[in-house]
Amino acid sequence: IGFAEHDGAVSVTPHYGADGPGANATALSLTNAAGHGFFEQTTNFFDTLTGNRIFLYTDPTSGIALGKVGTGTALNAGSANDNGAVAFAVGIDGSGDLSFVQYRALKDNPSTTNDPNDTVTLQTGGANGTNAVYVTAISTDADGNQAATTTGLVIRVADDGPTTPAGATLAVDEHNLASGDITD
Repeated sequence: IGFAEHDGAVSVTPHYGADGPGANATALSLTNAAGHGFFEQTTNFFDTLTGNRIFLYTDPTSGIALGKVGTGTALNAGSANDNGAVAFAVGIDGSGDLSFVQYRALKDNPSTTNDPNDTVTLQTGGANGTNAVYVTAISTDADGNQAATTTGLVIRVADDGPTTPAGATLAVDEHNLASGDITD
């Protein structure tokens, strides 16, 4: 459905001290607030087609955060589904470039009528959600000492509902209609 990339979305300026940077100076990963990968993390996003809540997982191979469709349509309920359809994916590379790929239509609250041109911010589930995705940076100096920091990442999905330009001309193509008694 959509793809967005933000070059340099995250920048880190580590201070290595006298040892200087190590071979792999700084590694970036998408995590929860505690700096851990995602597993069945509740979000405020729902799948538009099914109405079911979406949960965050971390792909163990790529480190990409995946939003998977779970079960349950209520605002404060629902169950994760490890094999659910992937609704979106969020990734970050070592340069701090952030990518978001949307595979399914999203909505933020099944009990409200969403504006067709609204913006939804990814948060943890529940009535008073907080930031769902964080970036954890681990910096390593030349003799192997490490320092880590975790900071919130704001991810917004903008809905761009359909529009019809003012004064648009609409036409019906009837050339493929079956022959017979058709009246205008």
